Amino acid sequence: MKTIESETQGPQAFIDGVRAALEGREISKIASFRVSATEIAVIFSKLGTTELVYDVKPKGSGFVASLKSEKVAFTHRAFRADIEGKLRKVMEKCGAKVAS
Repeated sequence: MKTIESETQGPQAFIDGVRAALEGREISKIASFRVSATEIAVIFSKLGTTELVYDVKPKGSGFVASLKSEKVAFTHRAFRADIEGKLRKVMEKCGAKVAS
């Protein structure tokens, strides 16, 4: 996921919605988020830690987050596309445009 864009929500409101949408799903056990005024971090923790850090810029009443850095655990490389795909679908259901 290279960019995440929400046209109607700020970063905190968007991530709060994603967290709520993940409740009860398997991915919620391994995915967490850290949000600040300038960054969103997506963290996957299980048999290692993968962290994707996005630089956040305001855009209208929403935001655009661009991938700034990534640290991928060796044990996650084989499953990365699958896990990111599941998270991407949830983000899109929450109103985001996600580009790979």
